[in-house]
Amino acid sequence: MIPDGTVLGVSDQLNGTRAYGAIKDPEFAYGAMAYAPKSWTQKDPAQRFLMLQSAPLVIPSRVNACLAATVTSAAS
Repeated sequence: MIPDGTVLGVSDQLNGTRAYGAIKDPEFAYGAMAYAPKSWTQKDPAQRFLMLQSAPLVIPSRVNACLAATVTSAAS
């Protein structure tokens, strides 16, 4: 979510690492994992539900390769 009046400048030199946060589910022992698939059925009418959870985190390694600036209009 970027607020109104904000401009992003990103270089192609912005490198990073993809990490994963904890899945907030006791069936997965609250562990950090790339994907946490779940499947369950419900009767009457018969249905199968599928859910895929993920909590990706991007860790930038060259933070000086980007900027965020707030642009305001000057009152005359």
